[in-house]
Amino acid sequence: MRDNEESDYMKKLRFAIIIVLLVLVVVLVSLYVIDHKRMDNNEPVSPQTAIEIAKSKLDEKSIETITNFDNPKVEEIVADTQLSIYCFEEKADIVGKELYEITFNTIHDGLLGPIVFYVDKMSGTLIGAGFRE
Repeated sequence: MRDNEESDYMKKLRFAIIIVLLVLVVVLVSLYVIDHKRMDNNEPVSPQTAIEIAKSKLDEKSIETITNFDNPKVEEIVADTQLSIYCFEEKADIVGKELYEITFNTIHDGLLGPIVFYVDKMSGTLIGAGFRE
C-alpha cells in the first residue's frame, strides 16, 4: 500500500512541475511576442527585455561573479556623442539614439569595474559593452 501512495505522490509532483514549466513557457513566449509587436510599431522594448538581451551575452564565468544578476541597474540614456564602448557591430552609430544602459555589479568592481551593456531602446539590438580595466 505504501508504494502505491508514493507512486501517486510522484505522479502529482511530475504533473505540478509540468504545469509550472508550461506556464513559464507561455509567459516567456507572450513577452517575446509583445516586445516584437512593440518593435514593429516603433515602440520601445521593455527594460526587462533589454536585461534578458544583455544576459544572453554573458558567459558562465562572468555570471558567477555578478552580485546583482537578478536585478541589474537599468538607466535610459541618449548618446550625445559616440560612447567609448566596444561595439558588437563594426559601424554602430549610436549618437542620438535612446539606449538602455544595463549595469551588472561584480565581485571585481573595485579592480575591473562593473559589466555594462548598451541595448537600443527602440530595436532591442545589443549595441555594445563598456570597457573594463
